[in-house]
Amino acid sequence: MISAIYAQSEAEDILNRHRRIFSAFKNYVILSSTGGAAEPLPPLPQKRAMEYRNWKNAPVRTSLLGYGCMRFPTLPDGRIDEVRAEKLLNTAREAGVNYFDTAYPYHGGQSEPFVGRVIAKWPRESFYLATKFPGHMVAETYDPADIFEQQLQKCQVEYFDFYLLHNVYENSVHVYDDPRWGIVDYFVEQKKQGRIKHL
Repeated sequence: MISAIYAQSEAEDILNRHRRIFSAFKNYVILSSTGGAAEPLPPLPQKRAMEYRNWKNAPVRTSLLGYGCMRFPTLPDGRIDEVRAEKLLNTAREAGVNYFDTAYPYHGGQSEPFVGRVIAKWPRESFYLATKFPGHMVAETYDPADIFEQQLQKCQVEYFDFYLLHNVYENSVHVYDDPRWGIVDYFVEQKKQGRIKHL
């Protein structure tokens, strides 16, 4: 988390430096071209509307920009700064973002319940929610039913629009096809029941 905050701060510093350089260059060009008399700047372009994409094989229309819920602003003790983070989510939604992605382990398990508290204030049909099964997390046993029920309760929804298998790679792929856990079969069944729209 510290590295993520540092990276965000560093990125903001770089952007601010570029803004200052551009502003100074712009003023130099204006003064040079007018013999020292600055002219009014042209108006800023109008705000662009969000773009959307229709899915070919499903009645889904998602915003071209989605919102990942892995790195919300945090308080000094590491908890999510819920006031600031809720403003960010609402701003994204007001700008037309309709795809929100969270996961079981994000923010030490606090992302899903926080996101759930925010989206509970929105009409359910106004957004798509994605989360993930944490099969990549090392454990002695895996209980997909228990995890899934927890996630529905945390996110305060009756179904997930998108449900993903988290971080499938060479060291975790065996978890997903291990017959002892029945992970894939369980989620296929949840999709049949309408509790997962897209798996």
